Amino acid sequence: AINSADEKTNVSVIPSDHTIKLTVRCIHSEIVSNLEADGFRSLKHLRHLVIENCNFQSIPSRSFWGLNDLESLTIKTPLHIASENQIHESGKAPLRVQVDAFYGIDKLKFLDLSENKIQRFPINTLCPLNDVKTLNISNNDLVSLDDIVVTGGCLGSVQVLDVSNNNIDGVLDYQRLQVWSSVSTLDLSKNNIERVTEDAFNMLKITLRVLDLSDNRLTTLPENVFSQAHYITSIDLSNNLISSLSKNVFKHSRDTLAYLN
Repeated sequence: AINSADEKTNVSVIPSDHTIKLTVRCIHSEIVSNLEADGFRSLKHLRHLVIENCNFQSIPSRSFWGLNDLESLTIKTPLHIASENQIHESGKAPLRVQVDAFYGIDKLKFLDLSENKIQRFPINTLCPLNDVKTLNISNNDLVSLDDIVVTGGCLGSVQVLDVSNNNIDGVLDYQRLQVWSSVSTLDLSKNNIERVTEDAFNMLKITLRVLDLSDNRLTTLPENVFSQAHYITSIDLSNNLISSLSKNVFKHSRDTLAYLN
């Protein structure tokens, strides 16, 4: 465990001059771990950090402050808890992400927060990450894209957005997607989306290449939903409730579309 109730973790004992990649895996997932503000600051040359199977309750402010060269960050709390030689389903509380949790890691390009039961992000929490190209928030408990709480100008460099296997429901529309105008790969599979509006992808008309809406609750699609998606190459609509589609739904994409499921 990291900074458990019984033992404090001293990261400063790790040689800092030549450490550019670090993977931390907690063996005893039943013990609660704790991240501390500025806790990794001694590893000033670190570029890649993976923390797995550690039973965090929250990511506090300034958890990674001082890691000025950090390019990729992965945090995954345990899906299962092992205790007394038994493994059982985790009843863990949702991972809470505090405001300024990612303060000071402006060069980050890859962020993986999948499998953490995150329900929402405080407003503008992810805004400092202006260089992030890949954002993976799959396998959490988000109920809306609004739960990422991204305002205009935030995360403007994201090209790959994975929000699959959450609890996103209702309508997918222009308002919810307009802030993701740089996204080329959008994975919204394994959610509960019921409807897509005709203008939903208009802000992604130049960038969108790959769209996965499989395993949702769609019953149909507007005839002109892809009319502005000029460069889309892959669309997956499998395992929905679609019984019929207009023959013109894909007419604007037939010159670029290479995969349709």
